[in-house]
Amino acid sequence: IVKEIATRGNKKFFFLDDNIIGDVKFAKELFTALSDLRIRWVGQASISLVKDKALLGLAEKSGCAGLFIGIESVSSHNLKRLRKTPDNAKEYSQAIKIIQDSGILLDASLVFGFDDDDKSIFERTLDFLDKNRVAIATFNILTPYPGTAIFERFKKEGRLLSQNWQDYNHRTVVFRPKNMSPEELAEGFLWSGRNFYTKASIFTRFFHNFTHPLIYFSMNWGIRNGFKNKKVEDFLPHPIAS
Repeated sequence: IVKEIATRGNKKFFFLDDNIIGDVKFAKELFTALSDLRIRWVGQASISLVKDKALLGLAEKSGCAGLFIGIESVSSHNLKRLRKTPDNAKEYSQAIKIIQDSGILLDASLVFGFDDDDKSIFERTLDFLDKNRVAIATFNILTPYPGTAIFERFKKEGRLLSQNWQDYNHRTVVFRPKNMSPEELAEGFLWSGRNFYTKASIFTRFFHNFTHPLIYFSMNWGIRNGFKNKKVEDFLPHPIAS
């Protein structure tokens, strides 16, 4: 890895590993080796990173500028069902603070549409993100991939709205939610994206996430533009092209 980075001559990299700290021993060796290269990199990791101060310190020293981390939901019921650790918003708040205090930008991945979600989940999610000054948020609509238990359950319950696989993209409501209509889920998803990425929100959060301004503004502005000119209908199933 170090040899490839050194021969490319670039100074910015994105590691595609779903969890770059999955093997802690290897991650520590990698971060130690990267620290001599003076690069900036972003990647994906588990929130468990905060449990190992030495690992977090090595990540920051190695040039880690940002991490995509799956928080999934601000609902404790959802977190427990997903067997997430931690399984409550308070502990996530503490973990987010530790990561962002280290100078690493956090991209929080969140999913809407779990069976425990009702229309209040969108406002509660934005309240959590604003309270914790989260640098970046990636909003997703629950996607029951074929071959998974949730796909089979939704199919058995008659809740699937589409089996057009082009719609299985994290941004389309392909099933009937339990506590809201498909249109309400799509509307809440759009509302969350637009409201989190207002100009005022972006600039306010920057003062708590100023360590990597280029990454911060490019990500925030890019996602903001992705919600521009969108309508609720854009996040509902599409007919299969003939």
